[in-house]
Amino acid sequence: MRVHTSLLTLAECTHIRDENGIRIITDEVKDHIEVLLSPERGVMPIEPSIFVIDKARELAWQHGIFLKGIDALHVASAVFTGCRSF
Repeated sequence: MRVHTSLLTLAECTHIRDENGIRIITDEVKDHIEVLLSPERGVMPIEPSIFVIDKARELAWQHGIFLKGIDALHVASAVFTGCRSF
């Protein structure tokens, strides 16, 4: 199975918190993220090209789906790749 995600997912992994809301950035966590999000595990990052950005705008302008900027790019990346589940 392949998982398509916005390239921005790789940057958003800096916001990992434990059950108490405390940010955790240990070497173990970093290693786990790198393995989890690797192409070898089937994760395919989608670059936020002008075409993906256009899809993000279409979500709001044509479909009435209003998301925050980064969230819109994640969903638009899925739509752009023909994703059938999100």
